[in-house]
Amino acid sequence: KEERGNMTSSTSLARGPMATALTLLGAVYAMDLTVRLSRFVWHHLLRPHSNLMTRYGGRESKEVWAVVTGASSGIGRSFALELAKAGFNVVVIARTKTALDKLVTIVEKEYKVKGIAYSMDASTATESDVDSLVKTILQDKSIAILVNNAGTVNKRPSEVDEMPFEEAANMVRINSIFPILLTSKLMPLLKAHSKQEGRAVILNVGSLVSSTSIPLMCTYAGSKSFIDHWTKCLAAEVAQYNVDVMSVRPGLVATPMSGMTQTSLFCPSADTFARHALGKLGIPLWSMLPYGPHAFLDYLSTIVPQKTQANILLEEGLERQKKVDE
Repeated sequence: KEERGNMTSSTSLARGPMATALTLLGAVYAMDLTVRLSRFVWHHLLRPHSNLMTRYGGRESKEVWAVVTGASSGIGRSFALELAKAGFNVVVIARTKTALDKLVTIVEKEYKVKGIAYSMDASTATESDVDSLVKTILQDKSIAILVNNAGTVNKRPSEVDEMPFEEAANMVRINSIFPILLTSKLMPLLKAHSKQEGRAVILNVGSLVSSTSIPLMCTYAGSKSFIDHWTKCLAAEVAQYNVDVMSVRPGLVATPMSGMTQTSLFCPSADTFARHALGKLGIPLWSMLPYGPHAFLDYLSTIVPQKTQANILLEEGLERQKKVDE
């Protein structure tokens, strides 16, 4: 009986700390889930969209400008339209000048702001090319917003040894190098606007794939992961000058680049995504998924085991590969 009593006592002592630890673990998990849910509800359901002109515009009597890259179609075009609607003059940059000219006509006619179309190929742009842009177009303007949206993706999902090197290098130049080049040259103008008017902002367009392992798209995902981390470091660097920096990470959006033509809950139109992304500016986060359903998908990716995700995405990539090859 004495031995049995000692064993029972020892078991109770052992259960005590274990039960306490499990209780604490459960409490921490519940708190984390509550914080995530509260943040999601506030950011995506309750918080009103930011008033961009109030935050970044400065004096009403002064012309303020936004610069948008990759503006000939898709999300970039929608960014330009939304900014014009908010009252910003826009400098739109892309390779296709005719599409930009049409866009400028729209913003000037419908929103009564000024527009400038500037043709530049992000895959071949040099430092002197961007210097010329600044000197001839931007130098005398109050630049409040820079949207680094230009991007490209491999149309055919490919293993790293199957993708032509020049295609991979071109992707890195457009998705990663060009934003660095343009931002470095425009930073003095953004700082000047912030000093005079209170605040400026840089919006970098990343991708949902930067937070998951996606086979057959590794160079694209890597280039977007770079932008996301670069944004966070840059945000910490220029906060002292009141220059906001945010990386917005879209999932699938119905654009020419994605190849998606039908919109759905998880694949919004470019206009919808741009409106949500611009509306999140001012939130004290350096990286986020501005469209609620995309944020939900990202949360699910933290629950599903990484290897399981990779296998599912590999199968999807192989299916897309077959369709391209047909």
